[in-house]
Amino acid sequence: MSWDAKTGSLDLQTLAAFYDGGGEPTDVIEAVYDRLAARGEDAAWIAKVPREAALAIQRLDRALGRFGLALLADIALALLVDGGVQEEAEQHRSRAV
Repeated sequence: MSWDAKTGSLDLQTLAAFYDGGGEPTDVIEAVYDRLAARGEDAAWIAKVPREAALAIQRLDRALGRFGLALLADIALALLVDGGVQEEAEQHRSRAV
C-alpha cells in the first residue's frame, strides 16, 4: 500500500494495510517525528520521547518478538516518566496491564 509520510493517515486500518504491504514501523516513527518538527514547538505535548529512543525501542521490540510488546510498554513509560508526568504514566500502565 502506498502511504504518504507527510499526509498519510495514522489510523489503525491504514497502518495495518501499510504494514501488510511491506511498510515498516520505523517509517511511521520517522514520519511522525518529521510532522512534529514541521509543526514547530507547541503546547500539545507535555513530553516527547527523543526520536532516536523511539527508533531504538522499535528495534528492540522487533528483536524480541511478541514478548517485546510488554517490554516496549515498560521502556516507553520509563522514558516518559519525568517529574509531574510520572503519576499519569503510572495510570496509563495500570490500564495497559
